[in-house]
Amino acid sequence: MQVDWQTLQALGATCGVDLWLLFPLGVGVMRLLKKSAPPPQAWSQRITRMLGTTEWENEFYRTNSQPELDFGFDAIKSRDVDYMGVSKFLLGRLAGVFYKVHPTARVLMNSKNNPLYLLCFACGNEKGSKPAMKIAGHLLKI
Repeated sequence: MQVDWQTLQALGATCGVDLWLLFPLGVGVMRLLKKSAPPPQAWSQRITRMLGTTEWENEFYRTNSQPELDFGFDAIKSRDVDYMGVSKFLLGRLAGVFYKVHPTARVLMNSKNNPLYLLCFACGNEKGSKPAMKIAGHLLKI
């Protein structure tokens, strides 16, 4: 969780870097995304630095409010995303920075089939993208 979005943005802007990213999906982000409420401010800031936007808050959390049961209480926000939703969000963000992102990122699981990391590939420029994506696709299937 040490790589800030600004670093990924800078790499993408060079148009000369192909990137393998080992994203801390289960060992990082999913642990910070509490189920019953949004994460504390310090955790939220860390996620925002990793993903480069606060859009994740609206994407990952939904407001559960029933007007007939409101009684003047604040609406409750709860997590409405699993690790696949976080993966999709990250790949979409990468696609905005790099020329092409391989759609088949690989979720690396532990022995109990819980997600640990997301291994994804992003290509920096058009010229080498076709062979790079082919190679990445092969490696992501192994």
